[in-house]
Amino acid sequence: MLRHSLRHDNHVFLHVLNNNNIYNEPTCLTNHIDKIKFVIVDFEFTMINRKDLLLVSGSISNSLDKYKPVKLEGKPIVLTTTNKLKMLQNREVKKVMQSVGRIFRNEPELLLPLLGQLEASLKLKRGTTQSTTYINQYLHTDNRIPVIVFWNGTTDKEILQKLGLNRKMLNITSYNDNNDNYFNLKLLDISGSTSKLLYSSRIGYQGKNGRILNLMETHDLVWFVQLIIT
Repeated sequence: MLRHSLRHDNHVFLHVLNNNNIYNEPTCLTNHIDKIKFVIVDFEFTMINRKDLLLVSGSISNSLDKYKPVKLEGKPIVLTTTNKLKMLQNREVKKVMQSVGRIFRNEPELLLPLLGQLEASLKLKRGTTQSTTYINQYLHTDNRIPVIVFWNGTTDKEILQKLGLNRKMLNITSYNDNNDNYFNLKLLDISGSTSKLLYSSRIGYQGKNGRILNLMETHDLVWFVQLIIT
């Protein structure tokens, strides 16, 4: 689903990726830290037909370019459950718009930007950046090993895999382990079929229902804790 975009806020990512404690354990990161680059990827997507993913747009940035965001934009791509890719056809647009409207009917703050991006993508006339070719070139424009980083990126990982781009992948999340409203910021290696915890740090108390913080909530909590410390 459409989520708070990473492209405007790398504070939480830098808080984790710049923490030296990540590199205390022997991992691929410690073995090649001078040869890798972190690549933050964020896709905007929704479900259609109750089974297929519709990739609408995205954003990508990397540590060698000071995380300057590059927008991934082009004609929306349908990613099927059988791992086939197809461009959204004009005859399908109305049905997709209606489906998106039903999904987000009670969330206008998500619905309106998504519909706006869908319309802009369909009208795009310049060259597309939302393609396997472009993303692959972006990942390998230098001699560094790309390590892809997501925020709560289970579906982002699925999208990259459907695009045929299996790489080293890390996921950052903020999770309440003990159901006590104290949240831990976690970095996990999700490259394989199971996740491996690389780093975890308690960031503080947040009164809310649910056990996962969104990016904005995590940013505010990290910023507040650092403000108190300093």
